[in-house]
Amino acid sequence: MKILFCTFHFPDYGLDTLYSALYEHLGAENIFEYPEKGILHGEKHNRYVNYPNFFQLEKTRTDAEKFEMLKRDEFDYLLVGCRAFAHYTYHRNRNRHYDDDFYALLKEKSLIVPTILVDQGDDPGINHDLIKELHAKLYFKREFKKENALDRMIIPFNFSYPEVPHDIHSNYILDVFWAGKVNPSREPYVLAAEELLNTKFYNRYRQSAYRKTLAEYKIGLNLKGLGDDTVRYYEIPAYGALLFSQKLSIVIENDFKDGETAIFFDGIDEMKEKLLFCLHHERYVDKIRLAGYRWFTKYHSNKVRATQFMEKIQQVTQ
Repeated sequence: MKILFCTFHFPDYGLDTLYSALYEHLGAENIFEYPEKGILHGEKHNRYVNYPNFFQLEKTRTDAEKFEMLKRDEFDYLLVGCRAFAHYTYHRNRNRHYDDDFYALLKEKSLIVPTILVDQGDDPGINHDLIKELHAKLYFKREFKKENALDRMIIPFNFSYPEVPHDIHSNYILDVFWAGKVNPSREPYVLAAEELLNTKFYNRYRQSAYRKTLAEYKIGLNLKGLGDDTVRYYEIPAYGALLFSQKLSIVIENDFKDGETAIFFDGIDEMKEKLLFCLHHERYVDKIRLAGYRWFTKYHSNKVRATQFMEKIQQVTQ
């Protein structure tokens, strides 16, 4: 089985982690990104300083060779990264003519090769124009709303996180960890938590220090960003901390369960009430955070997400 994965040239957490997971699942000779993306092959740059993953994947084909492979019908599946309003060529300025030629060929081949759209953007909309243009069989959607369930080709597909080597029993600080951009929707929650804890969250971590610090805490705060789904939603339990999260309005398959594998709140008052309870009941926190870690490894690691993805596309296309 060979897959061509058309992805954005800029960092995209959802698409990049999915590609990496499929690469590990299928092998270097069976999945190819287009266009070539430096961050997947070890490129480091200041623009990636806060990016949660750096990849070291082998390069096996040039873009020109992938173009010829597509011409010769060597791919079994075509995966196309998109947004609710755009496809993978969005914001790509260089090699514009080459992209146009490639995209014309992609549209032609989508008539005979099963084509899957993967929308990992923040916008809850669906790119119906692209579904029609590329004759898509499935549309995987990160910000999947309940009303999307009426269309069986729209599939919820959320972020994930790699399993990390970490002794989950070493989380020893019974306190709350949070770091991130303070946008208008987050600010009231951040200020309320800081007032309750009588602290000021530090917000200038580099990735190595960020991960090391998160792994020391027993509670991790998750707040919605531009979309409901966030990297932190999976990152917190991956490091053995309690997922203490704002309630989300999207559909997540095999979601964490309130009071069993995570703690959820709806509003500032409930956040403060539940947070105070957790800070005074360490055994309760330990029970839920350890259950949350097991739930994460069972349903939400990168490895598991790749398996889920392949199972879904094979069910539809076989």
